[in-house]
Order: sequence, then structure tokens, then C-alpha cells
Amino acid sequence: MVMFNSKKKDIIYSPINGNCIDLKQLNDGVFSELLLGNGIAFRFEGNLVCSPCYGEVVLVAPTKHAVGIKMKNGAEILVHVGLDTAELNGKGMKTLIKYGERVRPGDQLIVIDRNFMETNNIDLSTIVVVTNSNEYIFNPNGNVNVKVKDELFEIKKRDESESHIKNKQ
Repeated sequence: MVMFNSKKKDIIYSPINGNCIDLKQLNDGVFSELLLGNGIAFRFEGNLVCSPCYGEVVLVAPTKHAVGIKMKNGAEILVHVGLDTAELNGKGMKTLIKYGERVRPGDQLIVIDRNFMETNNIDLSTIVVVTNSNEYIFNPNGNVNVKVKDELFEIKKRDESESHIKNKQ
């Protein structure tokens, strides 16, 4: 059993084994234009997507392609598997968690049928965004090879003085 440092609960961790990419590289305007928030995307070869943070599951999409997690600091994290996967209505995916469950980095969220996805030419770029990112300070870095539970970036609540300073610049 891996013990986590309790001081590291405001960290976003890798949910997969693969490569981080910048959201702007995605072929989907909703994510590449940061309409749902800022974050990071991943390309991977496996079939398992894990929790990128400590928190409570506040959304499990009926189409099984997305999970929302609320961190203790209030950050709202969306884990979205693939592009245009909502249209599959859950085919090729299985959720492994339920609404209200507490999760930790590395807990299994979604398993995908890689063969089904590849046969149907589904882009499995997986996205982790902070949907209320305007309330937080963080710096996601792309183009890095990662493994599940690798630390990606710290996410801190923006205080009023920081917001005031940023707005003046």
C-alpha cells in the first residue's frame, strides 16, 4: 500500500501512463479554447483512467466518458475520456466509481475497451481540466512522459490580493 503525503492534497497527478500534451493541441474547440477551463491533456495506450487528485466524486456521466471530482480546496476537476465519446452512450467504457465516493490519486475511475475504440477510430485523448480554473493558480505543463500518480502541478486557491494584482496587470 502506498502512503500519500497529506501535505500534497492540492496536487494534480497523472491519471494515466503516457504523454501530457497542451490542451491547445487538441482537435476540439471546447477544450483547445479552454471553454471548460484550463488543464492538461494526455495521449496513452492503456485502458485505465485513474483519479488525478484527492476528492469527492460529484459527477459520473451517464455516458461513462467523464467524471467530476471536487477537491477539498474547492477546485472542480473534470476527467474527460476521449473526444466525441459522449455520443457512444457508454459503449466501450465502464465506470468503476460512484457519485459521492472519496477518491485518491491512482484510484481507478474508468476502464475503456481499447479494441472497440480503435476499431471505431475514436480519439482517446484524455483531458483533466479545472472547471473553475479562474479561482485557482496553477501551471500545467505539456509534452512530458508520465506514469499514473506522477505529480503534474500544484493548484492553489487564488486569494483576493492576487486577483486584484492580476487584474491590474
